[in-house]
Amino acid sequence: MPKHTIITWLAIMGRLSIKDRLLKWGVATSAGCMLCEDIEESHIHLFSECCFVARLWKEVLWLNGLVRDVTVSDPQAEVGYMFTSIKGKTLRSFVLCVSWNAIVYQIWEDRNRRQLRGEIRTLETLLNVSRRLIGSK
Repeated sequence: MPKHTIITWLAIMGRLSIKDRLLKWGVATSAGCMLCEDIEESHIHLFSECCFVARLWKEVLWLNGLVRDVTVSDPQAEVGYMFTSIKGKTLRSFVLCVSWNAIVYQIWEDRNRRQLRGEIRTLETLLNVSRRLIGSK
């Protein structure tokens, strides 16, 4: 979906309105991550270091037939792994690319639901939504 690709691109470029940026602008009042409520929310934390995201991504990789220990301590390695894995024109590369875009979008959407509406979705709910999104492609 185009909106998934755009959000993924904005996340990679560090252009989403994450709490660390909102604090600099004087808009946010707290810096805690909306998903794990543990560490200051930043692009690197939200999309790679967050324990909630690591569990979600590990499950999605497993659904795609990849057994991989997601390393939350080295986000650059994870991004490098994804860019290496989605190269090419194979079905597996396409499914991984769609999965990655869907997960980044779901993380962003869930973070915003928690921030703006106070809605908290479980990991299982996010996985079900992601399965539907990936399966519809």
